[in-house]
Amino acid sequence: MRRKTAGILLGAALSAAAFAGCGSNDATEAARESAETEQEGTGEGETPAEEEEAVKEEGEESPDQEEEQPAGRVAVLLPDGNQEPWKSDGETLKTLLEEKNYQVTVEEASGDASRQLSQIEAHLEEDLSAMILVPADSYGLTDVLARVKEQGIPVFDFDELVMNTNALDYYITFDCRAMGQTVGEEIVKAAELEKRREEQQSCTIEFFMGSTDDMDALFFFNGVKEILKPYMEDGTLVCLSGQDSFEEAGVLGQEEEAVRKRMTELLETTYQNGDRPDIICTGFQEAAGAVYQVLQQKQISAYGESWPLITGFDCQKEDLEGIEEGWLSCSVFLDRQELAAACADMVDILLKGETPEVSDYSQYDNGVKIIATRTCTGKLVNQDNLKEMQGQEQGEETEKTE
Repeated sequence: MRRKTAGILLGAALSAAAFAGCGSNDATEAARESAETEQEGTGEGETPAEEEEAVKEEGEESPDQEEEQPAGRVAVLLPDGNQEPWKSDGETLKTLLEEKNYQVTVEEASGDASRQLSQIEAHLEEDLSAMILVPADSYGLTDVLARVKEQGIPVFDFDELVMNTNALDYYITFDCRAMGQTVGEEIVKAAELEKRREEQQSCTIEFFMGSTDDMDALFFFNGVKEILKPYMEDGTLVCLSGQDSFEEAGVLGQEEEAVRKRMTELLETTYQNGDRPDIICTGFQEAAGAVYQVLQQKQISAYGESWPLITGFDCQKEDLEGIEEGWLSCSVFLDRQELAAACADMVDILLKGETPEVSDYSQYDNGVKIIATRTCTGKLVNQDNLKEMQGQEQGEETEKTE
């Protein structure tokens, strides 16, 4: 998962419309009423031209005065605005909210949790309508967010769950558990597990999941295991290393070097004499790349029958080459613009006095309460729809150029 790690409760495991406002123009209304009075013959002797001039002098506003006032002020607080995806997310949120007539301030903490804390405190001294927050430290904001709640400022938690606080109004994220289930179903299909079961054959699998302190990584792993569990229980699918729990398969901090080291050890101990797992399921795209590098170093050809089925996650459009080249079986594309649009719409709806729609009110527990959550779904990408995704990428690039 191409994201900063977030806090997690390991026990919490299994489990875009646009709006616009418009104001009346007093000068126009006055001119209209004057014209109607003239037509009805109740004027006091002034000519239409004189009446029009009087209206201009008494009621017409200058162009600057006619500008619509902001609908409110929104602060977008990011952990690090110099890194992706946060940089692009901040830009997208700012654009979308400004289109809805909000004044938007985007601030980033450069990875410094204490700096973000100070930024939040500074906003408490200002007239703030709403706050969109991506935490630099998921566990360090309890006290300051209590003060935010006291001031009645709604907080929209974006993509990284803030723990141990009741100050969150809404959470906006991707449904990683559902996407894990989708990847699990793809493994069942691509590895022909039903056929293997009928023929009483088995195949091997290894897992390289996202960071062990990332709730989304846990949800993704649980989704995969929910689908694969029956095949693992009856021996159709075997994890030879025995490292099939989230604690064992997760890679703290999503360190690529840790993936390379573990994959190398697996090939030198569990899988010997040039053997390799039949399936390698990864929970972040860099893990898939690291596995690919090790297999290449061990001279296992990506274009031969000995190549394993490798699945990825959080495959951005620039990463589609792996599927095109054939070494990556599938991945999940996360449309972050869709996520930002959902967030901007929820802010707008709430600030207009209505209730935003949520899609999940059961599995996102931050240790204090279950957070009302809007989830977006990713899209599985494989050889079947690769050209479609590449076509979308080319179309978007053309639009940017024009």
